[in-house]
Amino acid sequence: MFEPGYRIGDHPADLELWIRGRNREEIFINTARGMLDYTAPVVTPGDSTSRQIHLTASDPQELLAVWLNELLFLLEIEEICFQESSIQ
Repeated sequence: MFEPGYRIGDHPADLELWIRGRNREEIFINTARGMLDYTAPVVTPGDSTSRQIHLTASDPQELLAVWLNELLFLLEIEEICFQESSIQ
């Protein structure tokens, strides 16, 4: 059993995450946390920022992909890495 809501697996070519959550919101948050823990540089505490992100998709799987792509965009282009998130 893994405690933080995700575990990084051994995949020879890509990132493999094992995600757990009690509901869709927890799964989205834990997936984002696992991806950012793996891809983001070590973040030193600094100015905090808050951002509302509104996304749409045709189904939950597509919405998860759109969500992760948005987080990667913010990390790579705007150099913003969120330590916490909430989904409504």
